[in-house]
Amino acid sequence: MSEFAYFPRPQTALTAPRPEAFLGAVSPLWGYYMAAAAGGVAYWWMTRWTRPENLEAFFQPAARATGAALTVVADNTASLAAARAPLEAGESMQQAAQTVSETASAAEALLEPVLPEIPVGGEAAPISPLLEVAPTPAAGKEGRSRLRPPASDPDTV
Repeated sequence: MSEFAYFPRPQTALTAPRPEAFLGAVSPLWGYYMAAAAGGVAYWWMTRWTRPENLEAFFQPAARATGAALTVVADNTASLAAARAPLEAGESMQQAAQTVSETASAAEALLEPVLPEIPVGGEAAPISPLLEVAPTPAAGKEGRSRLRPPASDPDTV
């Protein structure tokens, strides 16, 4: 027997909580649930932020759009200089109108979003290389199972 067996146990008016007390909105177990959920979210973000990405391919459409915008600005500057010059004949008026219409069409092309031709990343889950190597089942009789139901007589095969 241990030496603590002789000490009297304290008698308290409080009893142990019943299992019904842990159900509902005031349950102290919600803290454990929130901690597990926060850990799961942190793990999910960690796996997304640590994936290798090709950032040059991601930012290439933006660089192309910036280059196109600079070209349009240079064209606008040239068309403004042409518009400031006095117009002598109808030909110069047609050339100025053509320059302005080309500039307007280039500006409208810039308003359309430049989207990459292929998915850059984050659009779909990765596909296992084993799926590409796996043979596909053949259609027709070759694809059917060769199993037959058991015979009623065990001697007959």
